[in-house]
Amino acid sequence: MTLSEDIEKQYEAMLLLAKEHDSCFSEQAEETWGRRSLTVKPEDSEKYWETRNKLELQLTEWMMLLRKSLNDVPSSERKFKTETRTEYESQDTYTIKEYENPNFASILDFFGKIKRKVEDTYGILEGIAENRRILGQMRDIRGDVLSFSHTLGLFVPEKLISIEKQVEITLRLRELGLEKVAEEIEGIEEEEDNRLKCLKARTALEQIVLDYCNKNGITPTKFHYNLASAIQKGMTDKTQHKPISATYSYVSRIVHKDIDADTRNTQYALTGVMNVIESLIQRKT
Repeated sequence: MTLSEDIEKQYEAMLLLAKEHDSCFSEQAEETWGRRSLTVKPEDSEKYWETRNKLELQLTEWMMLLRKSLNDVPSSERKFKTETRTEYESQDTYTIKEYENPNFASILDFFGKIKRKVEDTYGILEGIAENRRILGQMRDIRGDVLSFSHTLGLFVPEKLISIEKQVEITLRLRELGLEKVAEEIEGIEEEEDNRLKCLKARTALEQIVLDYCNKNGITPTKFHYNLASAIQKGMTDKTQHKPISATYSYVSRIVHKDIDADTRNTQYALTGVMNVIESLIQRKT
């Protein structure tokens, strides 16, 4: 499941909980400290506390997920300049951040709207604490949630290889004695520079082919020769020669600055390399 899908799935689950939560109230209201709170139906008391506890926990964790997703946006996409402006009537000065990427400014705006409606005074969390119906407020943020999750895809593109799958791949590599390859893959996430990420991915692919050549009596030279020779010796199906070669060439073009190392190109290249590596190690015995 992608990050965007996870955000939307959790939101839909909370909508169902909010509906259950609101169904526990009667129309009778109590006045407490100048605020009106609805009365919980006696027969629904257990259900009320169960859904309330779930909602408070899931809303808090969901907001943490949104914050984490913002932190996962590459620093290169979050660059901004600070500008000082003057209010025309009062002549008061204030500063604003002008983000170089307008899409990042948009996603911050969507997050701000969600945060205010969930966490601020009279927000959803406060409504839960004060026995108010919150389904309407939950529905009201739907547009902002979808805008946030879809815009997030511009910075954290849909990943075909999950974190769990990456762990499986590195574990399998170590089982096969390919420790250096596993280290290169694990080091990808630690790199800030996209070209260095691609370099590590390319090195991992080179090392797998090189290892096969060394174990099968092939004198290694350059990658494309090594690949062709390894495939002739049975490393993988001959039909995979062109796709693997194309993936290697694409990631190399990013490394050599022939292709922009933006987020989308980098993710496409990394996903391609990981898919190739996964297919190759599945055939090893």
